[in-house]
Amino acid sequence: MLEAAADDATLEGMGTTLVAALESGPELLVASVGDSRAYVYDGHSLIVITEDQTWVQEVGRRLGIDEESLRTHPMRHVLTMAIGVSSQLRLHSYALQPQPGTQVLLCSDGLHGVVTAEAIGESSRAPTGWRISAAC
Repeated sequence: MLEAAADDATLEGMGTTLVAALESGPELLVASVGDSRAYVYDGHSLIVITEDQTWVQEVGRRLGIDEESLRTHPMRHVLTMAIGVSSQLRLHSYALQPQPGTQVLLCSDGLHGVVTAEAIGESSRAPTGWRISAAC
């Protein structure tokens, strides 16, 4: 992407976010870049396990801006990290040990930026084992 952007000014700043999971024995290894997220749903609640790499998360909250203001802040969609924008990449990684009945949801802001966590949790049904769901 960096080479394409260097050759075409209209592509400058273009990048993508990522959330990925890899099963490794009893562990589930999760990696994220940008604001794509992984959630755990245990049959009762939906819990975000990744941390967004956004202005709101990395700057706004540290400045003490209240949550209501951050939801509508003009910088709420500004990413501090994305794949293909810079030669340097900060990848967040997590190791989980999902229990039976746990669902892991991988999604972009096309889901979590539009649908509330409550609505996502209500539409989830806990299986007998654990499983991964992906949504764009």
